[in-house]
Amino acid sequence: MTVAVIILLIVLFSVFGLPIYQRGEKKEFFVFTFLFMLGAVYLISLVSDFELPNPTNLIIKTHQPALQLLEKLLPIFDK
Repeated sequence: MTVAVIILLIVLFSVFGLPIYQRGEKKEFFVFTFLFMLGAVYLISLVSDFELPNPTNLIIKTHQPALQLLEKLLPIFDK
């Protein structure tokens, strides 16, 4: 889905942005490009739903062997 949105954005930029550039209106092209990129980032973030994982679950999954070793060592320190 994200690839389709990126292709759509490239086509829209070509259709609306390049005529502005070809007319020689550099300032307007810069403003159009800036606003287009802001909108593109917003649209892609909506489509791909950038959601960060829960860091606690990530630590537990990636460091499971170390946590198991720590659980074995902790009873030694309780005595």
